Amino acid sequence: MSKLTNISSPLPSSLFLSLLCIQYFQKFVLQALFFFAILCACLLGGFYFFCSCRLFSSQRRDTVAGMGGSLSPYRLRYILFWIGEFFIMDLCCGDEIRVHVRWMVRRDFREVMAIENSCFEFPWGAEDFQTCLKQRNCIGMVADMDGQVVGFMIYETPKNRIHLLNIATSPEFQHHGIATQMVQKLISKLANQGRTRISMEIRESNLPALVFFRSRGFRATGVLRCFYEDTNDDAYVMQYRNDTPPTQHPQTNHITTKIAS
Repeated sequence: MSKLTNISSPLPSSLFLSLLCIQYFQKFVLQALFFFAILCACLLGGFYFFCSCRLFSSQRRDTVAGMGGSLSPYRLRYILFWIGEFFIMDLCCGDEIRVHVRWMVRRDFREVMAIENSCFEFPWGAEDFQTCLKQRNCIGMVADMDGQVVGFMIYETPKNRIHLLNIATSPEFQHHGIATQMVQKLISKLANQGRTRISMEIRESNLPALVFFRSRGFRATGVLRCFYEDTNDDAYVMQYRNDTPPTQHPQTNHITTKIAS
């Protein structure tokens, strides 16, 4: 019977060099991935800081800094707002539909209620509209398209500002510039009536509305904790300013603001 003999011979130099190269290549890949992860973390941190600075005005940046840690839900949403301004608005916008923004009259109420109920999970009731519109400084306007009401807004006019309480566009006519025309109507009233700013509160989960008003020149100036009684959701305070002097945030109305872009 033949015996099995172990024969030890050195590896060929070419094979040895190949194994050595593979070993060093693996180390290089691991190090490259490690440094790439560090670079991505640095870029993300810088991007986060940039988005926070863009969204919040300089007057209230110190207040916003106290809302939580660097990874708080409020701060993480700022990045979504900034990204949404460039992607959501561009992808969703269709052809513009021209409308006539006029005063709300009694015969518009049925169409306004239909839009309200179709746009919001927690809509205003008829009593809420009546209570609001009975106030001396509360005004309702509608977007009229050939006799059909396709949007509306309700706002009040305190001393030197416009406080937007409710704005909505009929779902089948959204993303056609109707809300933009209503907001432009409000902005035009600032100079005509000697007012300096438009303010509103928007539910913190209502990203489309936050992105829309951000793209129209509004800036977040603070957060109201548990502002909405129906769900205890927080609200972002958004302002459009027609001047530079800093002012304090106004007292909010007892009826919560509702926004649908």
